[in-house]
Formats: sequence, C-alpha cells, structure tokens
Amino acid sequence: MSVRSQMLHRARLIVLLPIAFVCLSTEPAVAQAPCNEADTVGGGTLGSSPGPVGPPDSLGWDVGSGQCNGSFVSTPDAGFPGGALELALRAEQRRTGQVPRMPGGDYEVQLGNDANPPAALNRAWWNFQLSIAYGGVLADLDELTLHIRTDVGDNQPAVPMVDLLQPGLRAAIDGRNSQPNATSGFGDLYQISQNPEFGWFAHPNDTDANPTGAFNYDEEGAWRMRLVAVEDGTEASAEMCIHTPNAACLFPVVGAAKLMTPQDTALPATVTITYAFENFGGDAILGVSALDDLAAVFGTLGVDWTFSSISSVPASLANPAFDGASNSELINQTTAQSLAPAALGTVTVEIELLTVDASIGDQFCNQIQVTGRDSLGATYADLSADGTDPDANGDGVPAEEAPSCFDQSSVPVALQSFSID
Repeated sequence: MSVRSQMLHRARLIVLLPIAFVCLSTEPAVAQAPCNEADTVGGGTLGSSPGPVGPPDSLGWDVGSGQCNGSFVSTPDAGFPGGALELALRAEQRRTGQVPRMPGGDYEVQLGNDANPPAALNRAWWNFQLSIAYGGVLADLDELTLHIRTDVGDNQPAVPMVDLLQPGLRAAIDGRNSQPNATSGFGDLYQISQNPEFGWFAHPNDTDANPTGAFNYDEEGAWRMRLVAVEDGTEASAEMCIHTPNAACLFPVVGAAKLMTPQDTALPATVTITYAFENFGGDAILGVSALDDLAAVFGTLGVDWTFSSISSVPASLANPAFDGASNSELINQTTAQSLAPAALGTVTVEIELLTVDASIGDQFCNQIQVTGRDSLGATYADLSADGTDPDANGDGVPAEEAPSCFDQSSVPVALQSFSID
C-alpha cells in the first residue's frame, strides 16, 4: 500500500470508527464529578447534560448524558472573523467526570481500561473532549483541524492532522444534544467526546485486553493535542497535554541574549554584537527568526555607521544578507533553521560606528526577540537578556530579559583641531 493510500485508509478510519462507537462514549456518568467547575465553555446555561434545546436555555457543554461543564483549557477570540470564537479541550475519566486541569493545559490520566461498573475492556480509562463554539457557521471556516502528536510511547496518531470539516466526520462525532442547538453566546457549537480506542491512534504491538491495534491503554504515554481554526487569514488555537503518571509532554523553551561591546575608545569604533539563542526544552524549535534593526539604534547606515560582517556557529545559522538596515533578519531563512533540545547557536555582527548622536541620550540600547514554532505549529518567543547567556541563573527558564546597552562616552568624538578668528 502506498503512503498516500495508507493516509486515505487512515482518514476513512477516523470517519468510520466513531460512527460505530460514539453512542458508547455517552453513557451516563457513574460517579458524577462536581458540575460547572471553573473554566466552563460554550456560553448558555450550566447544568448536567442533556439539556434543553435551543437558546437561551441550551447548555454550554451538552455532549451525551451525565456530562458537566468545567476544567477546559480554552482560547476565546471575540474579534475572530465571522463572529466570536472559542476553542477548548479537556481530558475526562470516562463515565465519571472531569480530570483536573493543571497549569499549562496539562491533564494526568490513568493506565488501563474504563473500570467503572460495568467495566469496559474495549475502552481506555480516559476520553478527550473538544468544544468549538462560533458566532458564525462552522462549516464556512477556511480550516478547522485537530493536531495530535505522541511525545512518549508507541501509541501514535492514526492521522496526525485531522480535518474536522471533512465530509461526514461532524455527523459521526459531534455529540451535542439535538443539533442544531445554539446557546445565548454562540450560534454554532461542535462538541465531541472520544476515546483513544475509537481509531484515533494505532499501536504496532497492542497487548491490552482489547488487542485491536487501535490503542494500547496499558502503555505509558504522553500526547499533545492542538485545535486550530483559520478564517480570512486569521488563526486561533488551543492545546492541551494528556499524559499517564510517569510520562510528560515535550515543549521547546527558547531563550535569547545580546551583548554589544565597543572595541575602540575613539571614533571610528568597531562594535561587536554577540547574539545567543538556546533551547532549554525537550522539543525542537523550528523556523527560528530574530530581527535586529540596527539603524534604529545607531542612525543612518553609511552615514552614522557601516556594516562590517556577520558570522555564526553553526555557520548556516546567520543570514548572509543581513546588514542591520535594509535587511534586519539575523537568521538564515533560505534554509529552515532549528534548535534541537539543549542546542545553542550564536551570531556575531561587527559594525563600524562613525558618529555619536547626542540627541538619542547617553546610551546606545537595544533588545531583540527570538521566535520559533514546534512541529504542531505552536509559536514560542523570548526577549533577549543582556549578555551572552539567555539563562544566567541556570534555572532552565530564560526569563532574564533586559536590553543591552553601552555608554556613548565610551567612544567619545575625538576633537581634531579648532581655531579662533
């Protein structure tokens, strides 16, 4: 089977398997969690599902029966094109209730099958749940996708990027009571509760009590899920991490530092600018970018200063076209630049300072921002610290943010001659 055929086959699985099992994912709760805890979604009325049909009294979260709102990680966007948008995700103990949301959208779930009586050997202990609420019509969105990535274990996503608008899929997995069923806050809601055994994952050696190859619930694992909507060039997203007790999701942690050092005490003066970029996380950061507009610091290129050189370690990191004025991108964008976990990259720029403009103050000061993304498309950024170490205190969190400065008096204008008439 070709790679394309495999993906098409997997895409069909994503559509077909939930059709067979969606009713099983909405059984009444056995031991109901407290309803309407913090971080509710969907607008409308709070309560235990199923709820009344139609606004203003329909429930904000209304999937199956015995479901309660709360404990979601969500991203609201009141200014989203076409109407207010809210994207939300959470994990749930199947047929019991919410899993507490820890900082960073983190949910810890248990190994094994759904053990609530009657025990279900063909279901994992946990479900994942999505809520998409929109002021417009969801089918009109340019994109609505769920990205799934495995960070620990062999339970890999059957389809790493699921098109939630693909024909037939919403009818199969949208569990909202009596569609269409808007709320007082949103006109269109798409909400699902899915078990990982429903075909969302595949395992090469499924040895649990339901050895279908769809998911091995006896294996430790960690999964990141990111929900993305795009309309008219505007993107909104929300994401969560689901993991078993001895596993954790992986994230990049990017840091930047900058140091400006004059090499001479009189003009013209060579100024060396050193930039350091480091990844303190457990995941690679991709598409690294950093801008530095030196003309905003030193004045007009060719009049107040001249550009001398740029170099880097590794050599491929620096943008050979950088001049600090017409091109302010420090990082080479012609070939994608990334930082692996624990990787450090440095860029060195030299300029020649020709004049000192007293109107800008007593110091030359500047700070940059480094940006990048991970394989799920989530973005990361850091403002530079002063110096050459983005994490000077060594705590693994590059929060030491400060501009790099040097005194104009360190390169005073040399008085050559004068005369009196």
